[in-house]
Amino acid sequence: FTLAFLQSVMQRHVHFHSMVNECFESDVGFQQSVDKGLVLVVNSVKNSAQLLAIFANSLLEKGGSVAKALGMGRGAEEALEHVITCLKYVLNRSTFQEHYVRLLANRLISDTSTSLEVEEFMARCLGEVCTPDFTSRLQRMIADKMRSFEQERQHEAEALGRGGVLHVLLLTAGTWPLPVPAFFPVPLELGNRLETFSEFYQSKFKRRKLTWYLDLSRAEVRGLFLEKKYDLTMSLQQLLVLLVFDAPLSPSHDQVGDSKAVTVAFISEVTGLSSSTVDAVVRSLVRARLLCLSCPPPSPPPHT
Repeated sequence: FTLAFLQSVMQRHVHFHSMVNECFESDVGFQQSVDKGLVLVVNSVKNSAQLLAIFANSLLEKGGSVAKALGMGRGAEEALEHVITCLKYVLNRSTFQEHYVRLLANRLISDTSTSLEVEEFMARCLGEVCTPDFTSRLQRMIADKMRSFEQERQHEAEALGRGGVLHVLLLTAGTWPLPVPAFFPVPLELGNRLETFSEFYQSKFKRRKLTWYLDLSRAEVRGLFLEKKYDLTMSLQQLLVLLVFDAPLSPSHDQVGDSKAVTVAFISEVTGLSSSTVDAVVRSLVRARLLCLSCPPPSPPPHT
């Protein structure tokens, strides 16, 4: 799906329905014929339901290609309205709903949504063509995001001066499309803050249970290198690995100039992450130039 295709469908929608209204006195039979033709056009695109959800995500996500092209003015609002009109002709709307709710969850959890007001506008518009259960689910997800701001504000007021800022998004179980939470070792630097928030939350909602999805979290870190400060955003897995290098030197470490060298096996043992996860995280940090790989010296050739 592209903006050009969507605009083309809308041009034909407006043109032929106007023709029916003006020339055939809004005859129901002609209107149905126009709609049948548009159904064929829209569904001639393979995976049209999924592609329409991805297109909507590009409109609603910060930095999305379509959002950048249109900006946040009337052009973006019209494009969202076009998505709704085009969705009326999609046969497999359940596929659209499945992908849309997953992409909405990603936007809200990662804070990449353009605004909650736009998300609410889109949820109301989707109510015209989607099932009531689906639109109710969207509204509950957006409400969770809004309530989290208030709970976070109250907690930070009580926990003032206890370390770094902790941002928590409270998700209602059964509403969000989330997998079973994966095992994640809690960094010591974070453990006390999580415990403090859990105590705060349980004091307000005694019958509710908190389950932490730390594998979906991210950390904002300030680093110092050559007397320059750098603000970094990373996953908690990446933070766990970097904290290994921030610890004092021990006999398990090799000194390479002013740097510290450790093995993947050692990082896995210290952090509790699997070797495959550590390997993937280390490679991502190497690509970001936060770590350097050092290869062991080659083994001497065997004596002949």
